[in-house]
Amino acid sequence: MKPRFQTSTLISGVIFTLAFAVTARADTVTDWNRIAVQEVVTAARPGPSGTLDMATVQLAVYDAVQAIVGEYRPYHVVIPGATGSPFSAAAKAARDVLVNRFPGRAAAIEAIYQQYLLDHGLNPADPGVAVGAEAAAGIIALRATDGSFPVPPPPPFVGSVAIGVWRPTPPANAPMAVPWLATVTPFALNSPSQYRPQGPPDLNSPEYTRDYDEVKRLGKSDSTERSAAQN
Repeated sequence: MKPRFQTSTLISGVIFTLAFAVTARADTVTDWNRIAVQEVVTAARPGPSGTLDMATVQLAVYDAVQAIVGEYRPYHVVIPGATGSPFSAAAKAARDVLVNRFPGRAAAIEAIYQQYLLDHGLNPADPGVAVGAEAAAGIIALRATDGSFPVPPPPPFVGSVAIGVWRPTPPANAPMAVPWLATVTPFALNSPSQYRPQGPPDLNSPEYTRDYDEVKRLGKSDSTERSAAQN
């Protein structure tokens, strides 16, 4: 099995930038992070789902650069003998993932990519371009069946008025924007529920009664049980 990180919070572009800013000049990574943000905004992704696009882009960039510089553990894609410019690899990896995520913008993204190479003096034939393409292909394949952006989308989730269940809020009282996010394959956790806290005690349990009575005793305005610090 190829090595992967298994314990972390959602991997962000900022973390990746810090990880290999020395070898893959930070502006190359942040430039394409900015381009990716703009594509997400243009696509008008619902709710927070654009974070999936951003994470996928940065994973490909990370593995492309690390294949060449070899300073850190790859996330998923291992490319033996990778050579070339890490700048070219980063740009190509980001470009390929963005085209995959936003096919309707393929021509515009390609134009941005070609102009970026020109503006930064990067050779389109540099071996790093092939490395970036391979890294992107590997990450795209990894996330191809992760449950994101399902087609067709699930029925609108409107919750309920039951205790502890999500419900729409005023003024729009709209359904949940992206309920399918709950079942998307995590990027760094073993499962979506890995760090989920335990729920509150049952309403009829002795624990709930004890805690409820404590709040009443300590919270009332004339309570004599609160300490000086609690006051």
